[in-house]
Amino acid sequence: MTGKTDGNDAGPPFARHAIYYLILKVAVLAAAVVLALKVAGLW
Repeated sequence: MTGKTDGNDAGPPFARHAIYYLILKVAVLAAAVVLALKVAGLW
């Protein structure tokens, strides 16, 4: 559906913005860890 015919792209979903994808991924993971620690009462 996206117009790609080869099914073997190993990069992020939007490879032109790979650095933003990485930053967003780290930020979401950090937020999840902080939320989990707050819920567990460890922070």
